[in-house]
Amino acid sequence: MKKLTLLLITLLSFFSLTTIAQQRPKLVVGIVVDQMRYDYLQRYWYNFEEGGFKRLVDEGYICRNASFDYAATQTGPGHASIYTGTYPAHHGIVGNHFYDRALGKTIYCVEDTTERTVGIAGKAGARSPRRLQVSTLADEIKLASNMRSKVVAVSLKDRSSILPAGHAANGAYWMDDATGSWVSSTFYMEELPKWVKKLNKERDIEKYAKSVWKPLLSMKSYTASHEDDTPYEGPFKGREKATFPYPMKEIISQESDSYRYGPIKATPFGNTLVKDFAKEALQAEELGQDDFTDLLAISFSSTDYVGHQFGPMAIETEDTYLRLDRDLKDLIEYIDEKVGLENTLFFLTADHGGAHVPSFTTSIKMPGGYYKSKEITERLEAHLDELYGEGDWIDSHSSGQVYLNRSLIKEKKLALSEVQEKVAERLVEEEVMKDALTASQLNTYNYTEGYKELVQHSYNRQNSPDVYGVPHAHYLSYRKHGTSHGMPHAYDTQVPMLFFGWKVTAGETFDRHYITEITPTVTSLLNLSNPSGVYSDPVTLPLKK
Repeated sequence: MKKLTLLLITLLSFFSLTTIAQQRPKLVVGIVVDQMRYDYLQRYWYNFEEGGFKRLVDEGYICRNASFDYAATQTGPGHASIYTGTYPAHHGIVGNHFYDRALGKTIYCVEDTTERTVGIAGKAGARSPRRLQVSTLADEIKLASNMRSKVVAVSLKDRSSILPAGHAANGAYWMDDATGSWVSSTFYMEELPKWVKKLNKERDIEKYAKSVWKPLLSMKSYTASHEDDTPYEGPFKGREKATFPYPMKEIISQESDSYRYGPIKATPFGNTLVKDFAKEALQAEELGQDDFTDLLAISFSSTDYVGHQFGPMAIETEDTYLRLDRDLKDLIEYIDEKVGLENTLFFLTADHGGAHVPSFTTSIKMPGGYYKSKEITERLEAHLDELYGEGDWIDSHSSGQVYLNRSLIKEKKLALSEVQEKVAERLVEEEVMKDALTASQLNTYNYTEGYKELVQHSYNRQNSPDVYGVPHAHYLSYRKHGTSHGMPHAYDTQVPMLFFGWKVTAGETFDRHYITEITPTVTSLLNLSNPSGVYSDPVTLPLKK
C-alpha cells in the first residue's frame, strides 16, 4: 500500500507539473516604445491601420491610467524598471549616466571596460548589465527552466537591449553607429551567431542609407500635428530646415565616421531594422518552439531619437508612429504564423514619455522655459565658497541633481547633511526649480504621495546625488528645439501599458497601475518566482479558460 501511495503521489505531482507547463505561453514578447507618451494612442488613432496598435488595444487588455512610480524617467532606468519589476531605489540604475563616487567620475549605466565588442573592432561592446543590482524577468525565465529557455533582446541602443536581457540571456544585440552593424558584448558571447553575421553581411541598412524619408500619407492627413515647418523642430546636420523630404545619403554624408549611420536611428527606418532583426531572431533561435518559455525583448528606439529632434507635435513624430504601427502589424502576423498568438504573451509599454517643446508651450502662454545647468552649478559653487571658503564643492551636477565633494566636506569637518541642506535651500531659489530634496531627507523620511514619493523611489544610496532638484513642468536644460524627459511630471511618467495574446481577453481598467507591475504580472502568469527586487503586485488580467 505504501508503494502504491507513493506511486500515486508521484504520478499526481507529474501531471500537476505537466498541467502547469501546458498553461504557460511558449513565448513572451516584450515591446518597449522609447519616449511614447500615452496620448499618442488617441492622437494618432485614426491614421493607424488595423492590425497594429489598434489590434493590441481592441483585442488586448489596456491599463488606461498607467505610469512610472519614480522620478528618473530616462531610457536606462525605464528599461531596467520594466524588466526588474522594481524602481531605481532597488535596481540601482538611477540614470543613463550617474556619478560613481568610488571611481570619481560620471559613468554610463551599462559601461564595462572588462568586456569587449563582439562583431566588429572598437569599443561599442564594452558593455554589460553588471551595474544592475537585482535579477530580471529574463533571468527568472532562464533559472526556472534550468537555463533551457532562450532569451534574446534587440534595440538600436545598447542599454535598451542589455538591461531587458539581464544577466543570463543568450544574446543582447544593438546597432553600431559607425558601421551600421549589429554587435554584442563578450559578457554574452565570444562570437556572433551565424544568422547575425549573415544579417551584417547582407547590409540591409544600406537600402535605408540611400533612401529618402517622405511622409507616409498626404500632408493634409497629419491633423494631430503642427505644420511641417515650425521653429520647434531641429534640422539634421547640414540642413537649414526640419522639413520633408529627408534624403538620407545627403544627411549621412554630413556626419563623422564615428556616427556615420547614426542619423538613420532618427528616422522610422531604424524601427524597421529592429523589427526585421527580431523576426530573424525568432526564426533562427527557434523561439517558442519547445516546452520552455522563451523571451524576445524588443525596444524601438527611433521614436526617442525623433522625439528629441522634432518634438511631440511634429509631423515627423506622427509619421514615425504610423510607420511603427505598420511594423507592429507585420511583427504580430509573423509571430502568429511561426508560434501562434494563442501561444504568445505580448506586453507593450514605454520607457518614459516626453515634454512638449518649451518654446511651443510658452508661445501659447503655458508655463515652460529653458535653463543651463552649468550656470546653476557656478552659482551653487559661489554660494558654498561664501559659506565655507573656496573649494571644488561639487563633483557633478546636471538638471538639479547635485553630487557633492564628500572628501572635501569631510576634510573641512562639516556635517554632510548640513551642506546638503544649504545646497537645497540655494537650489530652490532658482526660478526654474520647484523643489529640492536632500539625501539625508530621503534616507530619513517616508514620502507617500506626489513627486516626493517618486523622487524617493529613484533614490539609491550608492548611486544617487546628494541633492535631488525637481524643475517646474516644461522647463528643460536642453536646446530650444525638440524635447527631452527625465522628470516626475505626468507627461514623462504616463505611458501606454497593455497585454495581448495567449489567454488574455479584451478589456480595460482605469485604476492606477505602475510599470513595475508588468514583470510580476508576467511571472505570475508563468508560475515563476519574481525577480529579487519586486515589491509590486501583479495586474489582475481577465483570462480565457
